[in-house]
Amino acid sequence: MWTTGRGQKVYLIAFLDDYSRYIVGWGLYAAQGSSQVLEVLRNSIAQYGNPREILSDQGRQFYAWRGKSPFQRELAREGIQHVVSRSHHPQTLGKIEAFWKHLKEEFLARVVAGSINDLRERLRYWIDSF
Repeated sequence: MWTTGRGQKVYLIAFLDDYSRYIVGWGLYAAQGSSQVLEVLRNSIAQYGNPREILSDQGRQFYAWRGKSPFQRELAREGIQHVVSRSHHPQTLGKIEAFWKHLKEEFLARVVAGSINDLRERLRYWIDSF
């Protein structure tokens, strides 16, 4: 999450292939939740097919302490195993954490975007080159 030049909070959702470190799906939104994560997931699956498993943190958009989150139900319907990292253990998610670090240092530190649409367009170029 970060704030645009106009003061709007925006949220980036990204899925990274563990082997190639290729970003297989991403989306930039003005809100954060299950519906946005599911949109990015479905677009990723449509383009690249189902992965065998997905590793995520315990964020509420991915994981429910009681019952199943919409994300977990979607993975089960698609036959995708959901691997959940331990709390307070960012090393497990090291590859995507490295992506977030590069995003902050190489992109966010240098780009001033006025609107979410402008930021999406600039991000598209940066992610495609990542």
